[in-house]
Amino acid sequence: WEMRLNKQDLNNLVKQLYPTLHSYGYRLTLDVWPYVSFAYDMSVLKDNLDQINIMSYGTGLHLASITAQYEKAGFPRSKIIGGIETERGYNQFGGVTDTLGPNGTIAEKSRFALTEGLAGMMEWRLDNDYTTTANPNYPTYQGAQALWQYMTNLAD
Repeated sequence: WEMRLNKQDLNNLVKQLYPTLHSYGYRLTLDVWPYVSFAYDMSVLKDNLDQINIMSYGTGLHLASITAQYEKAGFPRSKIIGGIETERGYNQFGGVTDTLGPNGTIAEKSRFALTEGLAGMMEWRLDNDYTTTANPNYPTYQGAQALWQYMTNLAD
């Protein structure tokens, strides 16, 4: 629900879904913009969501500053999940696809999530994870593997 988000409709939706899903043993999460939207009522969302997945994709966004914005708005750090983007050709928010390697943004975001008490990390769209020009329909899963490696190795 990315476009024309309405605060009252979102509040009503999460207030109704949260207890219903919990009664069946499910959790409720919401993907959110990397910047706090006027349509997010944090007093409602913090009590009616188990977690938020922040679309903190690419090298142009720093997870620390994004997390700070959500915390300042009233959403608890322990319910925040950061995100990475591995789609070839991605270039939003002044950056490019999250980078691999020990000094890359995937490692950086993973370290931040673990050391700062975030709920975790997620990757957007495994189906396009570092595809190649020669095989654009076949993901290489390098981003997923790096995220798994950094989140598990750093946690030890």
